[in-house]
Amino acid sequence: MCFAEPARIEAIDGDIARVVSGGDRSEVSLCVLRAGGTDVMPGDWVLASLGLALEVIDSSTGCSLDAELAGMRSATSETAN
Repeated sequence: MCFAEPARIEAIDGDIARVVSGGDRSEVSLCVLRAGGTDVMPGDWVLASLGLALEVIDSSTGCSLDAELAGMRSATSETAN
């Protein structure tokens, strides 16, 4: 089973997007989206997994999911201490 995280695109260089998710920056490939005819721009939100942007989501959903995951991460780290 794979888990996809919400990520906001900061910049695009060719088929690679620099994204931020949960405060962490990484790069994802846009090939899957582009193969399906979807184009994205900086500021757009995507669901990303295993280095691939899989689906575009609206900004309110992206922000909400990102906040929920941040809360879960915080709760998990507090439990571990």
